[in-house]
Amino acid sequence: MLRIVSFLALSLMLPSQALAGDYDGVWVFSGVADSDYFLVSQSTDTLLVVGVNLEMDGWDAFLGHIGQSNAARMDTLLSQDGTQVEFTIRFTSLTRANVVIHSCDDCQLPLGTPLPLDKIF
Repeated sequence: MLRIVSFLALSLMLPSQALAGDYDGVWVFSGVADSDYFLVSQSTDTLLVVGVNLEMDGWDAFLGHIGQSNAARMDTLLSQDGTQVEFTIRFTSLTRANVVIHSCDDCQLPLGTPLPLDKIF
């Protein structure tokens, strides 16, 4: 199942390479050696974020709309384990962003605290 989802996530990203969004790529939490990976794909004002667990044993997909403030309010689109998360991602540059989690029914991350992300690819 994970292979199918990974293929679908990459398929969503690959056709838009000619029209790549500013923030397309692979992102990780800053300064965290064992961070999960986040595949970001932007198409006009729509932002798709696919989170892949470091152990490759789970994933989540989030959808939102990015505004002129370079921020997007994201909601869970699909989740392998049913976790529902709402967060805002604000891009501070083409290679840095902050995530603030507003609600989560099964998270180990702090609510309301800006968590820095770095683009690695």
